Amino acid sequence: VDTDRQPDGATGSVITFDATDVLNWAVTLANGPTAALWVALWIKPVQVNNLQIFFSTMSGAASGNRFEAYIAATGKIAMAVYSNGVNDRTLTTTANGAVANAVPAFVYLDFDSSRTGDDKSRIYVNGALIASTASGAGTMTTLPVVTGSHIIGGRGDSDTPTLPLLSGATIGQDIWVGN
Repeated sequence: VDTDRQPDGATGSVITFDATDVLNWAVTLANGPTAALWVALWIKPVQVNNLQIFFSTMSGAASGNRFEAYIAATGKIAMAVYSNGVNDRTLTTTANGAVANAVPAFVYLDFDSSRTGDDKSRIYVNGALIASTASGAGTMTTLPVVTGSHIIGGRGDSDTPTLPLLSGATIGQDIWVGN
């Protein structure tokens, strides 16, 4: 592991990112299920006018495309589900400002294949289900089996991650992933 890639400035269990850091977290049976997956975390972005990936299980760090969550422009939250490993179906909050500059928010992303259609994915912010719209060529069925890593703070386990959290953004106190 390239240790200079690890996030700096951890205070307690809050991680501060600097746009070159990612946290590499191994995919396991507990955090890599196919029928259901949820991710819950506190996030405090520095700015919300840039696309910033905060959770990614994609090729490069994993054996295939699976799931990705990011801050879209104007503070929207989006989650992309890659049921077939190639084409995504993305759920994006409809209103601007689901998250705001320098304001902590509790984000809960939920995928459950037992629900129907685009309702398989849901986005909650600070405990409230947020109205969202779906787009993309994929269909939501189940998640593909992958090996490798989840990446927290960008896409790709490198010193130059794709679409990283901007310098000063924080995640924590904890990150939860389950099924």
